[in-house]
Amino acid sequence: MDNAIVTEKTTLTLAQIDDMRHAVGYEPIEQRRGQYIFRYYRNYYAASDTPNVDWEDLVEKGLAVGKQRNRYWYYHLTQAGFDALARIYYVEFKEGK
Repeated sequence: MDNAIVTEKTTLTLAQIDDMRHAVGYEPIEQRRGQYIFRYYRNYYAASDTPNVDWEDLVEKGLAVGKQRNRYWYYHLTQAGFDALARIYYVEFKEGK
């Protein structure tokens, strides 16, 4: 499996991890040394007018939820999605900036 991260029970592609990170506005390069909490200010990813294959896979794995509003598909991380990101980046995600 190319470009994949495997956790205890879940395999994620690098593209999925990047999309999850983007959905909450997390930039690892901006994380300061010793900073272990990231306060996210958003939790959504706006896709095109057709369901996104990578996000639909995250939905099937319970890491995200998605629904179509107006023309576009919007995806949000679930708590399990935040937990997966926390394990990957060694940072705790909390709501609020």
